[in-house]
Amino acid sequence: MALYSGTCKDAVLRLAYMPNTRGGWIDTEHGLMFRRAESERVTNKRQPPARLPDRLLAHLRRWERMGLRFPVEYQGALCGDIKTGWATITVDAGMSDVTPHTLRHTAITWTMQRGATAWDAAGFFGASVQMIERVYGHHHPDHQQSAREAIGRRG
Repeated sequence: MALYSGTCKDAVLRLAYMPNTRGGWIDTEHGLMFRRAESERVTNKRQPPARLPDRLLAHLRRWERMGLRFPVEYQGALCGDIKTGWATITVDAGMSDVTPHTLRHTAITWTMQRGATAWDAAGFFGASVQMIERVYGHHHPDHQQSAREAIGRRG
């Protein structure tokens, strides 16, 4: 969920398949993710609604048909703390320096590498265009393209 939506860990762990007071929800009918509960106040973290990528939406629909109440759950309930489980899987994978927040950075990097505009990426991830350009802009395939072309032209 975090990798394919770029959503922070806490928001992912509070998602449900219906509107609730704890956190956001997934609308599988319309393919939307609402990252925060309607009752939550808007903060600098923004957490805007986002259209779900097709591959992730297919999984979410399947999990909902299987009777899961939450996209990320353990024994039918929301996961509370993932520290122990996360530490175990990252050590087993040989990636102990990876944190849950790394997944958000990876999602934004992949999005830029695949040619998304800074405007669309900022809107999807709830970031500013300036931050996307400053931190992730060099990953875009067109980074420095006009400068490269201009310097190569005959004067």
